[in-house]
Amino acid sequence: MNNRRGYVIGFVFSMALLVFNFNCKTDAAAHTKDPLLEESPFESISAYLMMGKPDQALAAYEKAFKEKPEDAETKILYARLLMFGGKLKQAEDIIDEVLKSEPENVEALYSKSLLKGIEGDEEAQKALLEQVVALDSSHTEALSALGAMYLYDKNYKEAESYFEQAITNDKENLVALLGMGNVKFKKKKYDDALTYIDTAIEIEPEYPYSYIDRAKTKKLLNNVDGALEDLNTAIQLDPEYYYGYFDRGRLLLSMKEREQALQDFNTAISIDPENFSAYIFRAGILEEKGLVDETIRDYEKIIELKEDYYFAYSSLASLYYVKERLQDSHAMFVKAAEYERENYSYLLLSALTLKKLKKEKQAQEYLKLKLKDFIHNSWQYHIARYYLSPENDSYIIAIMSEEKKPRIRSQMLFYIAAQYLLQDKKHTAVTFLQEAVDIEAWGYVERRLAQYELDRFKAK
Repeated sequence: MNNRRGYVIGFVFSMALLVFNFNCKTDAAAHTKDPLLEESPFESISAYLMMGKPDQALAAYEKAFKEKPEDAETKILYARLLMFGGKLKQAEDIIDEVLKSEPENVEALYSKSLLKGIEGDEEAQKALLEQVVALDSSHTEALSALGAMYLYDKNYKEAESYFEQAITNDKENLVALLGMGNVKFKKKKYDDALTYIDTAIEIEPEYPYSYIDRAKTKKLLNNVDGALEDLNTAIQLDPEYYYGYFDRGRLLLSMKEREQALQDFNTAISIDPENFSAYIFRAGILEEKGLVDETIRDYEKIIELKEDYYFAYSSLASLYYVKERLQDSHAMFVKAAEYERENYSYLLLSALTLKKLKKEKQAQEYLKLKLKDFIHNSWQYHIARYYLSPENDSYIIAIMSEEKKPRIRSQMLFYIAAQYLLQDKKHTAVTFLQEAVDIEAWGYVERRLAQYELDRFKAK
């Protein structure tokens, strides 16, 4: 199961089998996920559900087998060991054997729910967990598991209810405490979230992932120093955990500690080079440092790892433009336009790169095809018409001169200047480029490319 949700609700629970119900004390194992870049403070729950000590579980099984080899609990423990080892069919056969003679054996039903989670059958998994809770309302592991499922479904009301029941039955249940902290976090009740996470840390201070959740909460409570201290602790406790460095890098970046942040993103990437997240932030820092080739490599890696991360296409297209890799730039602007259909700049830039490649006929054909996609009489529509008839520039100059919004005026100046450069009207082009970059409006691709064209011309 490759998606983050399925991984946590499925395979994650199979790892938890060595912890739940057999009194095996736990320690943390590394876990991975496919993260979104939005705040998703589920590290602690996911990781805790994956904890286990195989040696302790194996010892418990050996002891049980010697004493009661045919006992249902012994069989269930063996089935869980088989699940841990990936032998799911054998595990299921043993669990089904127990259920055949004891259809209301809650531990067998709970184990069956974990198997269904591994298989990705969430509906069956939830039904089995609910059956466990109906038979034993104090089954904290089932309650916590249901809470986690509803949490990932963003059904915070149900999640909170199950976590509350679990905490009522076991005030030291870390999964429920951390789950409740996450619910409160998602509800933006950060003080309440902090209370639950603090309690979890008091119970098990050596568990690193709780500190990561607490750091996110502290950050949103404007306790940046406290957040940094927690992330430092998490990394000390588990120096091989990707998200410790990733989260600390983001925090340091918000503190404008770019060099330290860069080191953390480098470390995160060295730990897990197949996770795209750290590349995004590293690319931003590298680009600020003017390391264009290195930035390009990071954006190329991002797209290789996550093709639908469409934000990378326009950035990569601009960098290719700067490196005069115009064919590649055109391809990336076309992709950006496909993903962001309401950003008409990418259509114009796709046409411009063709023009710069001296493919005027293709540029004309492209714009004629796309002209219907522009909002009629928008400034982009007028630029597209100008690019179709560049010999007649008086009307576009008039429209640009009347534009009151600084950003739009700057964008229009860039496109007109770029066309003038192609027509060898260098003096007017440079005047327009200078005016475009002098306008105090940031965060859009045209200004960036205007600065590049201006710098390139001045360097000649």
